[in-house]
Amino acid sequence: MEARNERDEELVAMAKNGDRGAFEMLYERYKNRVYGFSLRMLRVRADAEEVVAETFLSVFENIYRFDEKMSFPSWLFTIARNKCLDTIRKRKKFVLFSIFSSNKEDKGIEETIAGENKGADENMDEAEIAEAVRAALSLLPFEQRTAIVLREYERMSYKEIADTMDCSINKVKILLFRAREALSRHLGPVLKEMGI
Repeated sequence: MEARNERDEELVAMAKNGDRGAFEMLYERYKNRVYGFSLRMLRVRADAEEVVAETFLSVFENIYRFDEKMSFPSWLFTIARNKCLDTIRKRKKFVLFSIFSSNKEDKGIEETIAGENKGADENMDEAEIAEAVRAALSLLPFEQRTAIVLREYERMSYKEIADTMDCSINKVKILLFRAREALSRHLGPVLKEMGI
């Protein structure tokens, strides 16, 4: 069986030659990961879904620019990260409007999960812990949040994170250190319980 990165490279090469089936396979392989990343970064399902659509549209339009020196996931998550940053910038323009709105859709998937698990005490505890972590993540500066989400949720190596964020491995290590410190301050015993 071929390694996952080799398979990605083959699909990218085929997509570069106009093979839409190869692009669709890349989309199917990564759409849920990009959605999960975007939701953790933005905490709003509609925004995360929009980022997925915009990310893959950008990949489709720019696949010919893909540099084989970078792994496909690093390139893909660089695009997703930039789309998340654009979304955050748009939000800041409309912050006064959002302060006064109480749209249920904006609560995100975390509250939905917690609501579905009511009645099952241990599941509710897990949902509450997960929500506490998500809330703490949202308090981190964007770069720290990006680094920790890519490392802990996407299981990327330091090099892949550095490629995605266009920075040095040392900077990634510093960002991760600061992010973990901040999360520890916010969560304390909850993080110990989760093993983070």
